[in-house]
Amino acid sequence: MIYYFCYLISLLPFGVLYVLSDILCFFVKLFGYRKKVILRNLRNSFPEKTDAEIRRLLNEFYAYFTDLMLETVKTLSMTEKDFRQRMVFLNVEEIDARAENKQNMVLYLAHYGNWEWLNFGRVAFAKQKQYPSYSVYH
Repeated sequence: MIYYFCYLISLLPFGVLYVLSDILCFFVKLFGYRKKVILRNLRNSFPEKTDAEIRRLLNEFYAYFTDLMLETVKTLSMTEKDFRQRMVFLNVEEIDARAENKQNMVLYLAHYGNWEWLNFGRVAFAKQKQYPSYSVYH
């Protein structure tokens, strides 16, 4: 049942999805989702920041978090064209050259940005180029 609900949400256009994310963000802030943990982590990571700056970062985190959740749901119905419009691979020729020489590669993505989309992109990229690929998450 949850899958079908999420699938219906994934069919929404990106603009509507981000409005829904803003509404969800309001409720996440209202209920203070993991607020103590997030504030502690922000204070530990940025001891030089004022309380006002930490609060701003908290609000930015909540907005990012709800965008990320709904962008991940969007992958249920996202087309390869949608993906390629939003995520660009640089230096693909280097990947091609290494793959042609049968060299192993490891590609890393930072934790900021929707790295969950890489799984979708990896499938699209591997399908096009016929490179075996695997995802590892820790």
